Amino acid sequence: MIKNIKPGINSLFSTPVTVLDLPNDPAINEDVDRLMGQETMEVFGNKRESANNNGRDNNVDNLLKYVVSSCERVIETIYKTDFDSAVKVFNKFKDKAYNQSNKPIESKCRLKVNNYWVNHYSKGDHHVSHIHPNSIFSAVVFLKIPVDCTAQLVLVDPRGPVNYFSSDISFSEDGVSYTVKAKESRMVIFPSWLSHYVSPESSSGTRSTLSINIGTEVIA
Repeated sequence: MIKNIKPGINSLFSTPVTVLDLPNDPAINEDVDRLMGQETMEVFGNKRESANNNGRDNNVDNLLKYVVSSCERVIETIYKTDFDSAVKVFNKFKDKAYNQSNKPIESKCRLKVNNYWVNHYSKGDHHVSHIHPNSIFSAVVFLKIPVDCTAQLVLVDPRGPVNYFSSDISFSEDGVSYTVKAKESRMVIFPSWLSHYVSPESSSGTRSTLSINIGTEVIA
């Protein structure tokens, strides 16, 4: 008879998603106003958006710095250590996977804004399921939300077939998607590989959001 079994359980394939509200900071609020004042818009899919910015425009630098700092805090929380130490942990995995010379990789890196743009959703607008390639994290900031807004950011469960495993078995919070309720000054941070979409807007108002992609750059 087997007794006293204590299985080791790992939480595999978890997806870190962070939802937080922007601080009521005058400098950040001014950046939000600048973004809302952008006039260059082009139709992309089933919505309008501003020209793609490569992150070197410092007109909204305070907001972008806050987003990058928030992503660093997410990494620190995942690895349960400071950002620089977390990068070293990551480099150990990178050594094993990519370093053919078996020499340690000692380079330091920091997060940076790859690009960002503003989205505007009017009645009937939506955005199909997609990912953001060539980045680590992506963030969405809700800038202006109509009172009767129906367009919502939906994050798609990356496990796919888990929902078809068995009709008699379910796990806590299982589902094919997770909807983030739109709220002005709310920010959502998620891995760039996570599929997501925006459901149709049916109100007469305009829903405006900021999309940001975060990557890395070597500094030493």
